[in-house]
Amino acid sequence: MTIQALISEYFLAFFVWFPRTRRLAFWWGIIFHGFIEVQYSVLTFTYLTLGSYFVFANLRCGEKVWVYSERSPIQRFIARLIPLLDWLFQVRLGTHSGKGQHFIARDGTVYRGLMAWIILGANLPILYLFFYPLSWLRFIRWGRAPQPQWVPTQSTQYPAAGLIVCLALYVAFYAAINLYPPLRVAPNLLRFYDLPWFFGIMCLMAGTYHRWMVNREVHLPSEAAETQRREATVATEGSSNPYPSGALPQQS
Repeated sequence: MTIQALISEYFLAFFVWFPRTRRLAFWWGIIFHGFIEVQYSVLTFTYLTLGSYFVFANLRCGEKVWVYSERSPIQRFIARLIPLLDWLFQVRLGTHSGKGQHFIARDGTVYRGLMAWIILGANLPILYLFFYPLSWLRFIRWGRAPQPQWVPTQSTQYPAAGLIVCLALYVAFYAAINLYPPLRVAPNLLRFYDLPWFFGIMCLMAGTYHRWMVNREVHLPSEAAETQRREATVATEGSSNPYPSGALPQQS
């Protein structure tokens, strides 16, 4: 265990600094430190380590798009959940009138079908551990698709009152289990109380600010931006549609 821990620590400390290996380092770090927490309950060290990964996250908001069918009740329901699960505000929403779903990556690559679900899951922190290994299928070009016709739509706006109430309940709960002896919890069990509160607060925080964050000015990489400019030119000349094919609307 000691040798494996040392190798893992050196791997994480080195590869987290490089963009091409960073996501792999995040994935292995979650497994490694999660295992340590379950086995030894080190609490603060685990939380600080996993929390530090957010420092390395790419916070260019709203540069990825989840395009869902407006005719599918299940996809509409998933679209309502995305603002709660997208803690880093990476994914904006769009609709189309056809069948199926698409995920448009930051570089403009479009995925459809099952691969679209996999890439979506790999971009949501709470699902990242399970979907990131499957996202490697993108390297064999599986599930790729041409740019779909889609229209931008607003994500669901969740009220800030829910976040405030949850934070107040969290403070009251921890005051009770620390100040009232009959409710005190053994230190090695605290993690089972921390994590549900953490996930709930993060989901409500994301839902409260998601619409504002993803609707800020989008800075696309030069290659993707040039592709969208060409598509916008062609679509504008041949159609009166206010939104060019597959392109984001210009922010004022």
